[in-house]
Amino acid sequence: MTFLFTDVEGSTRLWEQYPDAMRQALRQHDQLLEDVIGRHSGYVFTTAGDAYSVAFSSPLAALRTALDAQLALAAAEWPETAAIRIRTAVHTGAADERKGDYFGQPLNRAARLMGIAHGGQILLSQVTAGLVRDALPADCTLLDLGEHRLKDLEIPERVYQLAHPALPAEYPPLRSLSTYRTNLPAYTTSFVGRRDERREVADLIERVSLLTLLGPGGAGKTRLATHTAADLIDAFVDGVWFVDLAPVSNPQLVSHVIGLVLGIGDQSGGDMLDALESFLREKDTLIILDNCEHVIEEAARIAAQLIGHCPGVTLLATSRELLGVPGETRYLVEPLGTVDASTAAEALAGDAVRLFVERAVEADPSFRLEEADVAAVVDICRRLDGIPLAIELAVARLGVLTPTQLAARLSDRFAVLSRGSRTALARQQTLRAAVDWSYDLLTEEEKILFNRLSVFTGSFALESVEDICGAAPLHPEDVLDLLSSLVDRSLVRALPNGAASRRYRLLETLKAYGAARLADAEPEGTTAARHVTRRVEFAVEIGPVLRTDVSRYLDLIEPDIDDLRAVLQSCLTAGDITRAAKTAASLWYYFYVRGHWDEGRAWLDTVLEAGADLEPRLRADVLRGAAALATAQSDAEPAQRLTAAEVAMRRELDDQEGLATALINHGNAVALSHDYHRAMQLYEESLSISAALGKDQSTAMSNVAWNAMDLGDYELAEAKFAETKELAEAAHNPRNEAWGRLGMGLVAWIRHDLEHAESALEGALKLFESLREPAMVALCLLTQAKVARDRGDVDRAVQLLRESAPELVDVNDNEGQARWLVTAFGVEALRGNDERAALFAGSLAESTAHLSPWERIDIDHFEPEVRRRLDDDRWDESFEKGRTTSTIDALRLGVTE
Repeated sequence: MTFLFTDVEGSTRLWEQYPDAMRQALRQHDQLLEDVIGRHSGYVFTTAGDAYSVAFSSPLAALRTALDAQLALAAAEWPETAAIRIRTAVHTGAADERKGDYFGQPLNRAARLMGIAHGGQILLSQVTAGLVRDALPADCTLLDLGEHRLKDLEIPERVYQLAHPALPAEYPPLRSLSTYRTNLPAYTTSFVGRRDERREVADLIERVSLLTLLGPGGAGKTRLATHTAADLIDAFVDGVWFVDLAPVSNPQLVSHVIGLVLGIGDQSGGDMLDALESFLREKDTLIILDNCEHVIEEAARIAAQLIGHCPGVTLLATSRELLGVPGETRYLVEPLGTVDASTAAEALAGDAVRLFVERAVEADPSFRLEEADVAAVVDICRRLDGIPLAIELAVARLGVLTPTQLAARLSDRFAVLSRGSRTALARQQTLRAAVDWSYDLLTEEEKILFNRLSVFTGSFALESVEDICGAAPLHPEDVLDLLSSLVDRSLVRALPNGAASRRYRLLETLKAYGAARLADAEPEGTTAARHVTRRVEFAVEIGPVLRTDVSRYLDLIEPDIDDLRAVLQSCLTAGDITRAAKTAASLWYYFYVRGHWDEGRAWLDTVLEAGADLEPRLRADVLRGAAALATAQSDAEPAQRLTAAEVAMRRELDDQEGLATALINHGNAVALSHDYHRAMQLYEESLSISAALGKDQSTAMSNVAWNAMDLGDYELAEAKFAETKELAEAAHNPRNEAWGRLGMGLVAWIRHDLEHAESALEGALKLFESLREPAMVALCLLTQAKVARDRGDVDRAVQLLRESAPELVDVNDNEGQARWLVTAFGVEALRGNDERAALFAGSLAESTAHLSPWERIDIDHFEPEVRRRLDDDRWDESFEKGRTTSTIDALRLGVTE
């Protein structure tokens, strides 16, 4: 399409001075313009005030419209105080159309082209000029006005003016960036993303005298500064000036470099800073001081004097640390964002991937983000922390590596990302050089702490840094100041405040750099060893008390879980099975509560396989965790084998307290094979031991109650659930209290006492939510869905099913997933969605035989009715479709209209 953009020059001023005349003039303008557009078959897709945006299928029709409109407006009679003159621009390109409106880059270029024109002037882009050059209207010629930089657009535009004898022959210079007082650098590559940042930075520039953009090397501070400054170029009468301080090695030359940019000559021995102040005192200007960190003290001195004595001067600094000047405002430039994505369209919603793809296309126009490469590209961008420089260096390797090969080599990122542009600054030609630039500015003590911080995975707290990294030659009391300095220098990120204390982290790129430096400085691995020791001690200390106050201790574990995982892997890799076993045995309940069942089993099974010679009590603790997670996933064979082994080991150790718990776990595992009578014997033995020891009996009582449910003895189950709740309340055991309430709600639902069921389930849900147990929250929601359905509130039942499905998918809870499908079957049957109900029944086919009687209630109740409504062929077709649909996929299908 070809787009014609017009607006009235100086309309705001005319409206303010002559509102009555403008009303008459604008009506006349609209009528003339619309008549001309209609004659040439133009389509007006947007009007805003006096501006028109018009689309044409023919570039020549757009050009004739622009010419006829200018001629008609020039010949018209206007009110003496409101003569209308319009700016026009024509540009051709491929755009997106949605609901009668157009979107895309060609419209941006047309709008910016019109923005540099003057009233009565017709401007054409180079592409449009090429299309119409051989078919110009009579007496028309094209004047080449040269190449111009347009606001917000990366690629300059060669601009042409349509000349005609009836139009003015000369106009003032175009209002492009090329004609403004500025030396802003022109870039040959696109600027990706940062829309919110540009808006926020622009807003701050209008309100403060000194704004410093902070961020690590390669984060894109300079590009953000220069592009935002270009957006604001109209706002500064005396220009926008860019001062690159990176090449300045002598701080005494900083003021002279600024003077050279501003056109101030040598002062013949006079003070250049005083000359700058004198020159700028009456100026309205924006000055970008780029790369201040290595001359920070001198840059701060100059900034303080200029903003203190030159009220019209605004300074925009980029640095890896603050200048430390009174009145300075900081703005942290974050890396580009990535998104979890499985398709190219989803991945391109993240600015980091968009930058990767745009740079790849600029290097090789045939490049496309193939679906097969999405995972690798997302992984590359995430592992490079979204740092623009790192991403651009990675793209430079695509000539010889596929995205998948590149991702596989990023473990040695500093070797791979070592081929930047030859024309770039030396510190931007390799990733190592970019980090070296910051590292070399540190003191020796700061370097030591930075190196040692690389032992942490994920975030870390100040207290951990003091304990693990504060050894000689540092002192723990020095760590706060050193860490603060590293934060100030953008090498360590201070995360937003959490519930307890501030936490910090290294970007992965900086962590890898620090680890390499640490390996050179400490070949014996002293800090790494101390880190492992302290983390194992933390896990061992917190493991036994985790179940006593789940919410509190989860808050202690959660922030450090990535670090604990890394330590666990480190112990396994080093063959330190004892410490690996201690850590895994301490963390299994965390994995259980958080729903990370697959992960927890993998850790514990690995430890058991490698730890045949573990001390018996420790091996029994590992067996307990592995068995509990296998039972949670209804994996009967390993659950029964592992729990039996633990029971035998606890008996041999004469560990009565451990045996009481092991018997419960063994009963749960046995119940998976529907041997409920054997399970009841195990639970009763556990109750007996707990009573003899004077310990809380609510766990064993809860399992007796569930076993009674499985046996169909709902009267006994109700009594035992109530007893479980009372015992748990007395023992201050909120988890078992929640189990008791949940069981009471289930029994009430079975007996169709829906009001009692809803009350009990709401209490259970609140407790499980406070304990943050996703699988149990999902089970409460499922049971509430049954109650809502039976109350006739089908919409609420559907909503509850939708809320519960994601949790069950995430934790891979086989029994919970089967319960979800049973409930969904009943809800869909009640809604009359019989084919979908039959599909869920088919997906359940492998599970229904293993469900307890109370879990089959919905199937037994609704299946005959659904079969009656569906003929055999339709039932069989949907049922077979369900049999080929995995349980997980059936859950993901959800309940939809």
